[in-house]
Amino acid sequence: MKTTRNPGIGRRHKDSPIEPIFAHFLLIFRERRLVFREHADCARGSNPAPLGSDGAALYTLLLSWTVTAATHASSLRLALCTLEPEWFDDELPISRNNVDAADVLGMDHISDTTLVHLCGAPRNATVDMYSDGQALIFEVTHPSLIPTRNHIEVRVAPDRQFYVYLKQIHYGANAPAGIGAAMLCRIVRACLALRIGSIHAYAIGGRKTATPKGMQRFLGYYAWPRYGFDGAFGGRDDEPLIAHYPHLPAGVADGSVQSLHQLLDREGGTQFWFVNGTARSVRFEVAVDSRSMLRLVKYLTDKGILDYGF
Repeated sequence: MKTTRNPGIGRRHKDSPIEPIFAHFLLIFRERRLVFREHADCARGSNPAPLGSDGAALYTLLLSWTVTAATHASSLRLALCTLEPEWFDDELPISRNNVDAADVLGMDHISDTTLVHLCGAPRNATVDMYSDGQALIFEVTHPSLIPTRNHIEVRVAPDRQFYVYLKQIHYGANAPAGIGAAMLCRIVRACLALRIGSIHAYAIGGRKTATPKGMQRFLGYYAWPRYGFDGAFGGRDDEPLIAHYPHLPAGVADGSVQSLHQLLDREGGTQFWFVNGTARSVRFEVAVDSRSMLRLVKYLTDKGILDYGF
């Protein structure tokens, strides 16, 4: 299959290896987690340390991160920490269909390992990679874990910046708990290596979405925001719902809560969204200090996943 370079996209940087990037990311996060611990001690009455502007902002973002791995059962922690090596394979072959991924995206080189991370495919999956001339496309099937297919694309925004679009992610009832979060972490690693700045999706499910016969309830509307994806809240579609919640969660009725991140940060916001949430477009910002990344790290930490690579 002949590929067509997306017009107007020049060659960018060389593909960066994943390991050094995440080693650097892990170092940064450990340092900032240490800052948080220092100021948590201050809150308990220890001698205060100067915050500084960056520290103050970080302290505000991380103030609620009080759950540690010690609160989780060791068996749960072990199961989650070993999920990636058990269910994913960096050597997974990809059917390239004569497509040069680097050429399609206007890059010098993209390693096989980065492509395997980018498509988020689990072990023993079949991956077909192709291009329609405008996007690099991965179709992932699996004999037991994926009932239909996962469809992931790398697209170019009007500002000529690359982004990943999760067009369809469908794991079955027999897929292990946490596989969605593990898959997202692998995609984020690839995005960091390739300097792809965001991941987009349409989070389906919720109170307005019917569950097809013989299938599980769609929970993308609830799962993706907890993993760090953000989306608009409080628009026309949400107005009829908001009228029934004049007091809690705080900020819903008066309109001060305008995003899913803000909603989940409020007391009772997560429970409110699980019961009342609806499908919508969401976006994950791939940057070390982004709210998306911090929320994903918090989610992993709360689940007992330590030193996952973030």
